[in-house]
Amino acid sequence: MLHRNNQLVPTEDLKGFPYDPRSYRIPRKPLRNSRKLLRPAYWPDFDAITSTVSSWSEYASERKSFIKSAREAADIRRQARAQEVHSEYDFEVFLSDRFMHSLSLSPAFRVICFDSRQAALSCAYTHRFASDIPLVLSIFDCGYICFIEISGESIDLNRYLENLRRGKMGTSQ
Repeated sequence: MLHRNNQLVPTEDLKGFPYDPRSYRIPRKPLRNSRKLLRPAYWPDFDAITSTVSSWSEYASERKSFIKSAREAADIRRQARAQEVHSEYDFEVFLSDRFMHSLSLSPAFRVICFDSRQAALSCAYTHRFASDIPLVLSIFDCGYICFIEISGESIDLNRYLENLRRGKMGTSQ
């Protein structure tokens, strides 16, 4: 028998409680692969070993070796990313309609930032980084930022991006 203390929790009688069965969400049956969502990202898919092993102990040892090799591979990838060559550019700008994480496309343009209060910017330095990808210099001083093409022409960055999007690479302002 359920006892209720009205002094602790004042509750109404549930007989008069309005209930609409359409407003209640019936929980769906969980997906079979929902366990995969809970695993660490570096874990491999174990479906391949389930069909090849004959006992639980063999499955456990195979699973352990799979996880170990996958973890080592993830560590190697992480170290390789950390040892990538340091770029001389401060920014590489990609256009949003052409950018994909899975493909390494060339950037729309590159940016080198320069503080005008430091030593003068050498032309040889800037031309060293000029290639078939446009180079934009960002010169800043006391809260003011000026964007300049490698040609020496000052540009409006919003228009420059819009022209790149349209395919007019050489136009500025």
